[in-house]
Amino acid sequence: GIFMTLSWGIMVPLGVLSAVLLRPNENGKLCGMVPPVTDASQPQTWFVLHWRFQLGAFLFAIIAFILAMVFTTTHFGSAHAALGMVVFILMTLHVGAGLARPHKPPAGEPSPFIRVAWEWGHF
Repeated sequence: GIFMTLSWGIMVPLGVLSAVLLRPNENGKLCGMVPPVTDASQPQTWFVLHWRFQLGAFLFAIIAFILAMVFTTTHFGSAHAALGMVVFILMTLHVGAGLARPHKPPAGEPSPFIRVAWEWGHF
C-alpha cells in the first residue's frame, strides 16, 4: 500500500503540478515561481521535474505491483486487483508514450500530425 500511496498520492500529483504550474505559457510568463531556461539546448525546469516525478511514480508502482504478486495468493480475483491491473497497464502505456514523445518543431513551424496526436493522447 505504501508504494502505491507514494506513486499515486504523491509523485503523480507532483508531476502534474510541475507541468501545470511551472511551464511558461505562450507569452513566456509562468504560473509558478521557476524562471524559464533561456538556453534552448537545455530542457526546461518544469519538464525535468515533470519527467522525474512521473518516472518515480512509475518505479514505485512497479515495486508495488511486484510486491502484490509475491505476497498475494490469488491474483486478479477481485475487482480491486483487476482494476489495479488495468490501471498499471495504462500507466505503462503512458510512460511508453512519454519515452516515444516526438520532439517539438522549431519556433514558428507547424507541429506535424504525430506531435499533435501525441499531445492530445498525453492528457
